Amino acid sequence: MGKIKALVSIAVTILILSIVVVAIVKKQSTICEKIEVKIVPIPSPSMVSIPEIEQMIADSNLVVIGKSVKELRNITGQIADVITHHPFILQCRNVYFSNSSMVIEIVQSRPLVHVFSNQHDQYFIDHEGFIIPYHPNLQENILVAHGNIDYNFQTKFVSDSVPLLHGIYTIAKRVFADPFLNAQFRQFYVNKNLDIELIPTVGKQVVLFGDATDADAKLLHLSKMYSEALPYRGINEYTMLDARFKNRIIAKK
Repeated sequence: MGKIKALVSIAVTILILSIVVVAIVKKQSTICEKIEVKIVPIPSPSMVSIPEIEQMIADSNLVVIGKSVKELRNITGQIADVITHHPFILQCRNVYFSNSSMVIEIVQSRPLVHVFSNQHDQYFIDHEGFIIPYHPNLQENILVAHGNIDYNFQTKFVSDSVPLLHGIYTIAKRVFADPFLNAQFRQFYVNKNLDIELIPTVGKQVVLFGDATDADAKLLHLSKMYSEALPYRGINEYTMLDARFKNRIIAKK
């Protein structure tokens, strides 16, 4: 009886292995019929389209449609490298196959600031600090920077080499991360002295912020000013709050 059970167990194991091998061979020979793009997390709205991805792959002389999964597995790395050059794709997370589709899983850039230059150009700075082109699909309410911004669109990382944009990005990151400040300040204006001004959503005063030096300390003082002092003194008591200094805010009537 023991020998029979052992033989049955071996036979079942061989059968399962055979099914697995056949399934693998069948999958490897599956012909790719279409490309699917999966954006994670699901954005609103999408700034990446399947035709754009298909065109980028075609322009790189990589053939996908009509090729077998076995053939395509050898070029998934190349495909990932190609599509990360899309201005709104932050990362290609994975390339895999589902039935007869090649699925490309990507992470889309998240715009942080909508910049309007004084040269009638517009573009975004994303949360990672990359300057990315304007996209008409994006209608959501993001931070806005305008005024004396003498810098037109170039695809690059915001760094100290562009001090003004680096300052806007640094301040915007901190404002966005704080729910109170993010509700209070939605616009940045660059004045003729290249100082950054914060335009409040509540109150008629201008906040003269300066540059991004000591941004954390200055924003902390502003938060206390708007949450504690101004409600007591009156939200429109002052026409300007000079926050250019690390340890104090000068209020002007």
